[in-house]
Amino acid sequence: MDQRARRSMLGGIAVGVVLALSVPSFAASGQSPGVSAPPPAPSSSVAPAAGGRTVSVTGTATLRSTPDEAVVFLGVQTESSSAEDAMRENAARMLSVLRALADLGVKDGDISTTGVNLYPTYDSNGTSVSGYSASNQVSVTFHDLDLIGRAIDGAVKAGANLTNGIMFQMSPANTGSEHALAAAVAEARSKASAVAVAADAQLGQVLTISEAGSPSIYPPIAYDGRMAAGAEAAPTPVNPPTLETQISVQVTWELI
Repeated sequence: MDQRARRSMLGGIAVGVVLALSVPSFAASGQSPGVSAPPPAPSSSVAPAAGGRTVSVTGTATLRSTPDEAVVFLGVQTESSSAEDAMRENAARMLSVLRALADLGVKDGDISTTGVNLYPTYDSNGTSVSGYSASNQVSVTFHDLDLIGRAIDGAVKAGANLTNGIMFQMSPANTGSEHALAAAVAEARSKASAVAVAADAQLGQVLTISEAGSPSIYPPIAYDGRMAAGAEAAPTPVNPPTLETQISVQVTWELI
């Protein structure tokens, strides 16, 4: 073989070796020749959702009504040189008071004992016990307000000489608090709607609602039992006041 033929053969062998060495690189990569590997997938992230807008307002309502019940606080106080005599006299006079109330139609269930007390009294120097003072107090609930004046006079005539005043109230069946609550919620909605319009939004569903107040309690009216001591012809006048029930609600709406 001449020198030219030998060079041609060696060149072919070299090319074959290069091709043989390059083929496994495609197999190792798992790709076919001429196909590029896809770029790695980017990592995904979800942005937190924006918080919803809300509006919170307070609504109030006042309900004015005439009371249909009254609680009168009456009592008997007696004094004696001995504790036993003070309690005995007190019990006798209180029984007379209870009988007088019963004669006017007051039921036993409307009379409750609020306190029974016995304590010593002292002389002018405050050093020696001079006697004992006993007291027994009851609360009387009246469902007929026209009966109050006559009942007070009858109790005083029977021996009552203590009073802590009169408290007017609404009966459980006539409190009117439901109407006040509804009016308070309506006012809250009106306020919230105005805020929503100003914020270029609309009211969605109610998220929270709570009562922020409670019905106001009319203070007891003082009554001096001594005024009824000589009232025989006309009963003690009792004029019920107008009660005010004020209720507040806190309401939160979503804005849409």
